[in-house]
Amino acid sequence: MFFAIHSTIAQCSCDQTISSSNVTSSGYVFKENTTYCIQGNISVGEKVYFENNVTICVPSGSKLTINNQMPSSSSYPRSNIVNWNISGNLIIPNEFYSSFNMNILEGGKVSGLYNGIRQDLNVYGNYFNLDIDSGGSYIMGNLNFHNTQSNTINNAGDFSITGEIAMRNERASLQFFNYNVASLTGNLNFTQGGLNLFENYGTFDCNGIHSTDPTLHLKNDGDMTTRGNYDDTVGSNFSNCGTLHMSQNWTNLQGRIINTGNMTVTVSSVAFNSTGRIDNYSIMSLRGVTMAPDGAVFYNEGEVTFETNQVYNVKFYGPGSNQQPDHSTSTNYGRFKWPGVSNGNALVKGNLNLVNTNGKSSREGMFGNNSVVSDNGSVKYGNCNDCTVITEYDQCANADGTWPINVNKPEMPKSIPVNRHVRTHL
Repeated sequence: MFFAIHSTIAQCSCDQTISSSNVTSSGYVFKENTTYCIQGNISVGEKVYFENNVTICVPSGSKLTINNQMPSSSSYPRSNIVNWNISGNLIIPNEFYSSFNMNILEGGKVSGLYNGIRQDLNVYGNYFNLDIDSGGSYIMGNLNFHNTQSNTINNAGDFSITGEIAMRNERASLQFFNYNVASLTGNLNFTQGGLNLFENYGTFDCNGIHSTDPTLHLKNDGDMTTRGNYDDTVGSNFSNCGTLHMSQNWTNLQGRIINTGNMTVTVSSVAFNSTGRIDNYSIMSLRGVTMAPDGAVFYNEGEVTFETNQVYNVKFYGPGSNQQPDHSTSTNYGRFKWPGVSNGNALVKGNLNLVNTNGKSSREGMFGNNSVVSDNGSVKYGNCNDCTVITEYDQCANADGTWPINVNKPEMPKSIPVNRHVRTHL
């Protein structure tokens, strides 16, 4: 039964209230410029169509189940906008063809039709904007974007996917902001369709991250775990000022990593392409590193520890070298530590403190008979009481690699505050 009278239910001011126990018509059309409120347990057995600028409210204690398709047509194009406000339960099929603004409020839950199976969701509408408030949850399978525009996810609740997020159309893009808990059992995939952006301020885990986008920007200011490999592209940037734990490796570093937090790569190494660069201002724990013969740069003002001597063809730079970033005015030292003798030729320049954790801390003890290009006056070996090493910064680089304005030094908008933890010796 449908009541075409204006009413107010929970979060919505309703133009029409749907309170039938079961809707089994040959198809239901949500009308243009109308706000609908779901009251009770509503099940729609046939196709559902959306005109433009529809708002649907599912208040606390109510449930809407759409058992069939939500197709598009010339009368119901993919550009039609549907606004969802969900404080109850919404159960949906595996694809939709309208442009959804989905707001999952406190207590709200969105899931798929099949009990016990996390159903995939295929997005064909022009865009999908998903906002999850604290206390809301989205629990589904693979999230596949087949559209051609920008999509957004803002999660302050619980975002859980059994599977991956993927751009199935090369023109699709995603801006993903996580403020609470987000988890993927599969990969987070980006293509070069537009501005792709990922920022984590909560707890995030996934298998791997893969991208073909040359402008991909990522930032971790929370706790982030990846279980698989990460592939990036030339021009991409990853800013880490939280805790980043990678169980596999950074397989082909072509862009830039800026680390002012704690970054750990445990199983394998960071492999640099000729365009790859790391700027470290804090703590990194790596199994090893492999650097391309030409072009690659590893700049360090913090402390980097390698678990093994799988350190190949290094090009290490510290403060005072020609690779010191423009915003840095540091005259301190960067410390590199590894056990035994490294592999291949080496270039070490600027203020660096090199420490052998299983052998003699000397040029021969750390590089053996390999060729070494070095600033002999500024590179120090072993325990160095005069080598001030910074291991914590208070500021985080932006996802695009720029730096926030330093309120203490507004005339130097790219400078870093000086409130840091200092290690003067081992």
